[in-house]
Amino acid sequence: MTIFNEIERDAKAGTQGKWLISDKWEIGYTSKFEDQSYGMFLPIGDVFGENREHDARRIANVPRYERAIMAASALEHEVVIESDHHGFGMSNALTAALAAFREASQ
Repeated sequence: MTIFNEIERDAKAGTQGKWLISDKWEIGYTSKFEDQSYGMFLPIGDVFGENREHDARRIANVPRYERAIMAASALEHEVVIESDHHGFGMSNALTAALAAFREASQ
């Protein structure tokens, strides 16, 4: 299983929607359940430590990061297919960028 498969699996299985940060440095989301919790903030995790503000932002942005990574993965795939299909070479910069992307995704 590649890191992209793991990210896609976890993105689909995890809590959906925009993640928010409470004033208590909790990460959570706004309930859309049609029960007494509708519209309430539902925490899914607490953040502690001296860097909690920055750590909370990083955690809350995970869904956005997942979407960006999956888009980059799809782009990498399409660039290689187009290059192979049309028989044109890739620039050194693009080749280096793809190599760095692939190395980071191991």
